[in-house]
Amino acid sequence: MHLHAPTADGDPPDVVVHAYEVAGDIIYQQAGPSRSDREPALVFLLGVVLAVVFAWNGTQPGSRTADWSAAAACLVLAAAAGVALVRGRRRRRPADGHPSPRELRRASSSLARALAAQYAWDEAGVRLHDPGPLPVRWTAAPRGIGDHAANLAGPGREAPRLDGSFSGILATYEGLPHGRLVVLGDAGAGKSVLVLHLAAELLARRGERDPVPVVFPLASWDPLEGTPLWWWAAGRLARTHPRILGEDGSGSSAQSTAHRLITSGYVLPILDGFDELPAASRRKALSQLSRSLLPDGRFVLTSRTTEFTDALNDSGLRLPRTAAVQLRSLDMADVRAYLPRTTRELADSTTKWDPVLDRLAAADADPDGQAARHLREVLRTPLMVSLARAVYSDTTARPDDLLERSDLTTRSAVERHLLSAFVDAAYQVDPAAVPGRRAPMTSGRAHRYLARLARGPGQDIAWWGLAAEVPWTFRTLFVSLPLGLVLAATVASTSLPVPGDPGVPGLGLRAAVLVLIAAVCAGALDWIAERGGAAPYPQRLLSPRGRVFQSLRERPAGTVLSVLIPVGGLAVWIWAVVRGNGLAVLFASFLLLIPLTVVSRALTVVRGPADVQRGDPVTLLRQDRRTALVLAPLSFPYTPSMPSAQKVLPFPVVATILFWGFGRGEDAVTSWRWATVWGALALWWCLWSLVMSAWGHYTVARWWLASTGRLPLRLAEFLADAHRRGVLRQTGGVYRFRHVELRRMLAAEADPEGDAGHGTGRARRAGVRVVAAAAGLTALVLLAGSLFTAPGAMGPLHTLAPACELLPLPSVRPLMERPAVGGAPRIDIFSDARGFLDDGFRQPRRADDNRARARSSCVMTEQSPLRPTTEVTLTVALAAGAGMTKSARRAQYEVDHPGLLVTRQRHSGADWSLATGTERSFTRSGRSGPSDERIPVGWARGRMGNALVAVDVALEFGTEPQAERAAESLAREVLERIRRTYGLPAGPVPGGAPLTRVQLIHDSQDVRTAWRTRSPVSGRPS
Repeated sequence: MHLHAPTADGDPPDVVVHAYEVAGDIIYQQAGPSRSDREPALVFLLGVVLAVVFAWNGTQPGSRTADWSAAAACLVLAAAAGVALVRGRRRRRPADGHPSPRELRRASSSLARALAAQYAWDEAGVRLHDPGPLPVRWTAAPRGIGDHAANLAGPGREAPRLDGSFSGILATYEGLPHGRLVVLGDAGAGKSVLVLHLAAELLARRGERDPVPVVFPLASWDPLEGTPLWWWAAGRLARTHPRILGEDGSGSSAQSTAHRLITSGYVLPILDGFDELPAASRRKALSQLSRSLLPDGRFVLTSRTTEFTDALNDSGLRLPRTAAVQLRSLDMADVRAYLPRTTRELADSTTKWDPVLDRLAAADADPDGQAARHLREVLRTPLMVSLARAVYSDTTARPDDLLERSDLTTRSAVERHLLSAFVDAAYQVDPAAVPGRRAPMTSGRAHRYLARLARGPGQDIAWWGLAAEVPWTFRTLFVSLPLGLVLAATVASTSLPVPGDPGVPGLGLRAAVLVLIAAVCAGALDWIAERGGAAPYPQRLLSPRGRVFQSLRERPAGTVLSVLIPVGGLAVWIWAVVRGNGLAVLFASFLLLIPLTVVSRALTVVRGPADVQRGDPVTLLRQDRRTALVLAPLSFPYTPSMPSAQKVLPFPVVATILFWGFGRGEDAVTSWRWATVWGALALWWCLWSLVMSAWGHYTVARWWLASTGRLPLRLAEFLADAHRRGVLRQTGGVYRFRHVELRRMLAAEADPEGDAGHGTGRARRAGVRVVAAAAGLTALVLLAGSLFTAPGAMGPLHTLAPACELLPLPSVRPLMERPAVGGAPRIDIFSDARGFLDDGFRQPRRADDNRARARSSCVMTEQSPLRPTTEVTLTVALAAGAGMTKSARRAQYEVDHPGLLVTRQRHSGADWSLATGTERSFTRSGRSGPSDERIPVGWARGRMGNALVAVDVALEFGTEPQAERAAESLAREVLERIRRTYGLPAGPVPGGAPLTRVQLIHDSQDVRTAWRTRSPVSGRPS
C-alpha cells in the first residue's frame, strides 16, 4: 500500500509513506526530500560557478566573452529567482483544511492556562479581594431587553432566576440553559469587574471540553468597516496569543485557528463595553451579533443600560434565548460595611470614615445635609467607592473634606473631584523618594499626559499602537527624508551625472536631488495610505535549536546548503571587489539577493510574534528592539502593512545606476564604487527594516509626541510609573485605565483645539497624494532622462598634471645640451597633437584639480647655438566617454587613428597602448635643413587608462628611426610616470631605447656632415 500526502498547494508530496505488511507487522518508510526542493539550490550553485569563473578570468566588459557570460548568468539568476518566488508564493497560500478537533482542544487547553494567570493578575490589580469584593447585586432587566421567559427555559425546565449577588455570578450563569447573558448597569456599576470575576470562576471550574472564557473589549471594533464580529475577535485573540494559536508564527493561520475556536464553541466570548462603540455603529453591531449566533452559541455582553436599550429599540431586533440582568446600586449599609475596612482602626474601634458615614446616614433629617445627600448618591456605585478608598483610605487625606468643601455642591462636582483627586493622590510627592536628575512627575503634567492617552482610540494603551498618533507629514520629513538621503548618496557615489561642459544640453539637476524628491514623495504616498492601517506587531527571537536539529535530520543537504550558499555568495562578492572586476561585482551583488531571500524565509525559525499576554510592555519592547537590530540586515521588514512606493523606489534607482555604470559612466563606476553602491543600498535596507518594525514605529511616535508636548520622551517609564501608582492597570503587554469613567473624565480635560491642526481631511490627503505621485513620477522620468543628456564620465583618471610636470627637463637632457621650455612649437609636423579630442567630442573643460587642465602642452627646445635644432612637444589630455563609449575605448580610438599620420609600429600592455611613426617637416621660419631636406620628426601616441599622451620629437640632422625611437622612449616614460603617480592597476610600461644626441663632425679635407651619436653616459662618439 502506498500513501501519498500531497501538499495543499498542489506541489509534489513531501512525505511518501510505503506500508508493507510482514507477518502482521506494518513497517513504515518515509521518503527523503523531493527533487523539486533541490532545484533552486542547484540553479543557484550554477550561478555561483559562473560568478567565480567571471571574477577569475577578469573578463573585460564589452568583449564577446563578457557578453555571453553576462547573458548566461542573467538567465541562470532569472530561473533561480523565478523558481524561488513561485515556490515561496505557493507555500504562503493558506491551507484549505481546518484544524482537527484534537488540535482545537489542545489549543483551547493552552489558552485556558494562559488566561487563568492573566485573570488572576487582573483581579489583583483592581484589588478585588482586598479586603473583599463589594456586594454588587442584580435583578432581571426590564421587559423587552432580554428574550421571553419561555424562550430562556430549556426543554422541560423552569425559567432561570435572574437575581443574585457578586459571589453568585457563576451560579447565575450556569443556570442559563443557553449560556447567553447581557449585563446592564449605570456608569461605574461594576460590570467589567463582574464579568472578569465570572471568567476567572469559569476557568477555575473548567472541564476538558468546556469553553474557555475570553474577554474582548468591544471599543476596538468598528462594525462600519465591514469586519465580521467573530473574525475581529479572532484577530484580537491571535494577536494576544500568537504562540498558542499559530506555531508557525504567521498571523493569518493563527487568526484562522482562533476563528475556528470561537465558531466551534471552544471559546466563550465575553464582549465588554458595548456602550464604548460609536452611537452610529451600535445598531449594526447588534444586527451582526444576532445573525452570527449559532444554535448553541454562547456569549456574555456588558453595556450601560441606556445605550443598549436605545440600540435595541432602534434596531427592533430580538436576541434569541438571551437573558438580561441589571446591576443595582449599592445600599448605604454596604458602603458602611466596606469603607471602614479599607483604613486603619483607631483605639476607640472607629476609623476616619465613621464620622462621614454617620452624617450620610442622618442626611435626610438634616436640613443642611445637601452635601451629604449628594455624597451618598455618589457612593452608590462601586467605582466611586473604590475611588474614595484610593483618595482617602490609602492616603493621609481626611474624608471630611467631601462634606466641608464649598465647591462640591452637586453630584457631578463630587464625581469629578473624586476622579481628579484620584490622579492627584496617585502623583503626590513621595517624601521617601531619592532625588534624581530628572524632575519628579507633577500632578499637572500627569493630568495632561494621561488626558492625551485617554483620547486615544480604544481602551488598550499599547506602545506599538502609538504610531497612529503621528501625522504623515512628520513621518515623511523625519523618516522618509533620511532614507531618501541614503538613496541619494548611493546615486551620488556613482558620479551620476558628472558635471560637464556648460554647452552640453542637459537638465541642470543632479540625479541625487531627483532621487531625494522621489523618495520624499514615495514616503508621503505610503504614510497617507497607511493611515488607519494595522500597526506592526511586536516580534521576538526564538530558540532555533529544536527546529534546526529536526531540519538536519529530515533534510541535511538543504540545511547545509542554506548555510553555505550565503557564505559562498558573500565570498564571491568580496573576491570580485578585490580583483577589481566591476561587472563581476555587479553579478555577485545580484547573486546575493537569492541567499538573502532564502535567509529571510529561514529566519521564521528564529523569529515569531511576541506573546502579549505573557510579557509586560517593557519586556515586549526590549524583545522587539533586539529582534529588529539583529535581523534587520538579513530579512524583509516584518510588518503586516508594508509600504509599496518606498519598497518599489529602489528598483528604478538601481536600474538607473546599472544603466549609467555600464553605459556612459562605465569608467567612473569602478569595482570599489560598485561595492560602495551595494553597501549603501544594504544600509538603506537595514534602516528601512528598522523603521518598519514595531520598535521603529514606537521610536518615531514617542519623538513626535515628546516634541509636541503631548507625552514625555521616556514614555515607557511614564506608563510603568502610572501602573505602579494605580492609575493604569496592566493586562499582559498593554495598559488600560483603572476605570472607564476615569478615562472619560481625563479625555474631557484634553484641549480639543490642541489636536485639531494635526488631522488631515480626505480632500486634502487626496490632493497631496496626487501631487506627490505626479512629483515622484516626474523626478523618476527626469532621472532617466539625465542618463541620455549627461556627458560621459572620465575614468579611471579624473585629474591629470600639466604636461611640463609629466616630462621634466632632466628627462630630455640626453637629447639637448641646454633644454628650455619654450612657447609654441617652431616646427610644423602636420600633427593632430593640438587637436586632441576636438572632432565633435565633448569633454570636461577642467578637471577636479585646480592645477590640472583636461588638455595641456609643453614645448622644449635646444638653446645652444652650436647644436642641431632639437624640439620636443608633449601634449596630454583626458578622454571621457562619448555616448555609450568607454573613455578608455575612446582614448584607444585616438591612438589607433592619429589623424594624418601613418602608423608604423604598435605596442600594447595591460591597460596601455602606443603607436609610433615619422614625418618630415620644414621649420616655421622657412629655413630648411642641409640639402634642402625636411627635418625628420618622430611621433608617438600613447594611452594609459583614459589619459592620452602625444610626443613629437624633431631632430635636425637626425634620421627618421632616431626621431621615432626618441619619441617612443619619451612617451613610454610619460605613460609610466602617469601609472605610478595615479596608482593605475595597469602593468608597468617597459622603457624604450636609450636617448642619444645628434652631433655635427668636420673632416680636414672636406667639410661634410656625418651622423654621429654620443652616448648619454660616457659622452664618446659611437
